[in-house]
Amino acid sequence: AGAMGGQSIHVDQAGGFASYNFTVPTATSNTYVQLRYSDDLGPTKLDLYLDGFLAGRFPTRDGVSWTDWMLSSELYLGALTAGSHTLRIEFYPETYGADIDQFEIYQYQP
Repeated sequence: AGAMGGQSIHVDQAGGFASYNFTVPTATSNTYVQLRYSDDLGPTKLDLYLDGFLAGRFPTRDGVSWTDWMLSSELYLGALTAGSHTLRIEFYPETYGADIDQFEIYQYQP
């Protein structure tokens, strides 16, 4: 299976990062993020920052190839205020890179 929308970003191992700006129309609680990635030489260690603060870290899983797309664990972000936010995904320098083709920020509603 290919990348969602046919495109992905590749972040190299040399301390690379990807940064995304997004807007939340109304304040949320119980907010989570989940990434879709491929990594043929995992695990690659990632740090996720929300508005400059470390929100969490996790390793990717080792895939068979660059076309083996997987979902990350859900990462709890907590409450988000209405307005602009930045999600930054940083790769540890001592690990290999990965491809990211999608991330989803959502509010859990039981």
